[in-house]
Amino acid sequence: MDRNRIDLTEAVQAVRDDLRAATRTFDGGDLQFEMGPIEPEFTVELERDPRARSGVRTWVITDVGGTSSAATARHRLKLTLTPRELAYRSVDVTDRI
Repeated sequence: MDRNRIDLTEAVQAVRDDLRAATRTFDGGDLQFEMGPIEPEFTVELERDPRARSGVRTWVITDVGGTSSAATARHRLKLTLTPRELAYRSVDVTDRI
């Protein structure tokens, strides 16, 4: 795999893991924040891949200045993610573990 790109699924999972860690490591102060929508923006390449369920793979480009091959196209992708717990409650950055 190209070192300058990662799978979109891995990129979104990394955002989720970092948010989970942030809510667990809150220092217990008296100021809390409700976590609202998060809008990560990625530069992505779409590549035909017969092994993918949709027939296309989406790669996040980590080196935007690099060259792309003729078989791929680059696009900007912006996602709006609203963190919720399993019970569909909004997430607060607090001292709960």
